[in-house]
Amino acid sequence: MRSLPTLRITTRLILASKRASSFDRTARNFLKKHPDLRARLTETLSHLSSDTFHSSLHLHALSGQLTGLQAISLTYRYALPLHYK
Repeated sequence: MRSLPTLRITTRLILASKRASSFDRTARNFLKKHPDLRARLTETLSHLSSDTFHSSLHLHALSGQLTGLQAISLTYRYALPLHYK
């Protein structure tokens, strides 16, 4: 079974101010390749900051190398892995 590509953004990067530039750089590079997903990413991050368990986030457990992490769906093809502290 082929694994889906993931956007490697974690909530730790969103919440930790000293690592925010890393998140910004990752998001900026992703949006350069996928400008049509800008609105969806903004909406997803808004839901994530207000309610981690919002139904539109499609929170799910990961398997394989990412066992123990959870992710939210950005689209069918892209997911945002989460790392809780």
